[in-house]
Order: sequence, then structure tokens, then C-alpha cells
Amino acid sequence: MYNIQQEQPFKDLSHNFAYKNKVFLLDELTIENTSRLLADITDMIEYEKTHSLTIEWYINSPGGSVDACKSMLSLMKFANLQGVLNDTYIIGNAASSASLIAISGNTRYIMKYASHYLHYGSSGSSSAHPIEARRNYKDDQIFYNWVKSVYLEHTNIPEEKLNTLIEHEGGFLYAKDCLKYKFVEYIIE
Repeated sequence: MYNIQQEQPFKDLSHNFAYKNKVFLLDELTIENTSRLLADITDMIEYEKTHSLTIEWYINSPGGSVDACKSMLSLMKFANLQGVLNDTYIIGNAASSASLIAISGNTRYIMKYASHYLHYGSSGSSSAHPIEARRNYKDDQIFYNWVKSVYLEHTNIPEEKLNTLIEHEGGFLYAKDCLKYKFVEYIIE
């Protein structure tokens, strides 16, 4: 695991890092800037199994790669299977894929002036060829249904409200609405 007192920071130019039992998602999530982080979180899970049993995720991120997000969600699930809890703290904005990570915590907190930003994002598929375009359309539908399913699984937001927020890219939810729709359990004043 990365020890700030013994090692030089990993030169990925990212503000995403892990230290002790804390994960800081403070930058865009890309495969490049989360590769070391994924290894650090895996080490952290192994350590926390026999220690405090909680990983704290501090989030102020615009989101980013769906693949990086899915990797983080997989590690959160793996931690839970090992008896390690994940607490999420939104200290600024949890946007896009970072929002999906934030709502997947076991106990979820938000600062009084922080927010979630919900939208479909991009699955990364595009094509000029009609056959590929049809295939990509099907893949996009699967992706968009997955995004909605994560929100519906971890919150109590009505699907109609979720659709309105996501489909119109007006998807900011501030602390009080996050509490109302169970995106979080606690607001930190």
C-alpha cells in the first residue's frame, strides 16, 4: 500500500489516491489515473479485513471512465464480501460515474453544500457503419439501463424523477434532496 512517508507519489498526475484506510477520488476517473489506486484499494481490503474493517471514500470528482467506475464498484463489492465496509463522503461534487461510486457505499455522507450530478454519460460507442451503429445502439441501451439500475438499487428516487434528471442533463441533486431520495444517510453540517 502507498505510504506517503516512505514512497514518492505515483507519477500519474492524478489527485486520486489511497492512504491508510481512506480513498480520495478528487479527479477525473480514467484507466490511467486509477490503475495504481485499484492495486492500493485491493491491498487496503486485505489489511482492513483484520483491522478497522471500514474503508472511507472521499469524493469530489467529475466522474470519468465507466470502466474505471466498474472496477471501483467491483472492489467495493469485493470488500463487502470480505467483511469490509465502505463509507462514502461527498466533500464537493460526485458527478457522473463518481456519483455511482458514492451511492454504493454502506454508509453515505454528504457535506451540506455538496452535490451529486446524475446523467447517462457516454458509453464510448460510435460508428459510421449502419451495422455497427445498430450494434452500438443495443450496447448503449444496455449501458443506460445499467446506469439507471445502479441508482434504483441504491436509492429510493422514483424512476420518473430519475428519468427527468438523467435524460435532461439537469441532474444536480443537493444535500437535502440527496437525503430525501436516500442517496445519503447523513448530511454533515
